[in-house]
Amino acid sequence: MTQKEPDWTPRPEAIAALAELLPEMASPTTDRWHEPPPGDDGVLTLPHMLSDRVENEFVERAYAHKWVYDFDWPAWQDEAQRLHKDPSALHAATIDTLRKLITTYVRKERFCEGTLRSARHAGALTAILRRLADFA
Repeated sequence: MTQKEPDWTPRPEAIAALAELLPEMASPTTDRWHEPPPGDDGVLTLPHMLSDRVENEFVERAYAHKWVYDFDWPAWQDEAQRLHKDPSALHAATIDTLRKLITTYVRKERFCEGTLRSARHAGALTAILRRLADFA
């Protein structure tokens, strides 16, 4: 797998694009589920969690400003889990660590619905955004 571009440094607008989501990301949210009715043919569709606007915006901005990149994020799961369980550990995180964690959350959401919501409830997303604001 390709690793991080060695000379990538976020531009100020890339930092601001995510950091400005902090007030909304820090506000309380409730889980909302969509439970589709059975189809006319009797086929059932499983219920799924509805992401909210700020989580969708976070993902869109993360891609648009190159926070999400190609690295072996599954191999980085132990470190991601450590940071997820202790968001206070992010107070001194480097830009590279923040970028890896953002990539991990965004990519993992595609395979495991609710990853971003879990990170939000745990305080990890707000900790990432607060730390990014330190670099602004």
